[in-house]
Amino acid sequence: MPQLNQKVIELVTQKYISPIAVFGSHLDKMITIINTENGTLFHISHDSSYAFKDKDGNHWHTILKCFPFDDKLYYPVLGDKYILNERMTIHFTTKEAIIEIAAVYFEDFLVHKHENKTINQNDFLTNTETAQDISPLFFNT
Repeated sequence: MPQLNQKVIELVTQKYISPIAVFGSHLDKMITIINTENGTLFHISHDSSYAFKDKDGNHWHTILKCFPFDDKLYYPVLGDKYILNERMTIHFTTKEAIIEIAAVYFEDFLVHKHENKTINQNDFLTNTETAQDISPLFFNT
């Protein structure tokens, strides 16, 4: 996919913590990045169809020629919003907007954001302990 923009290449080549899985590479015709716990996903097909789905059933898609639903054909244009089955909302927007939505969402799952976190001593305390209760264990006081 030589036309993929740099932001997509960065999204696909990043290292993510679990539960994020990446299927495909920036060289493939189909790419999916998915949160395996809640179903949030970003999908690219042939560098022409971009989609993002969040855990609440909201969908963002690039413009399709048409799509079928309940034996009818719909012809969306930029900015259209369709509510299907009262559970799924589809927003039709640009690929740049979809890439930005995906970048913001998946940024929280990057490995480097979770490395070298500062650990507070209170993280190790039980409900009944205080830092003073355990400090003799670690320091000669």
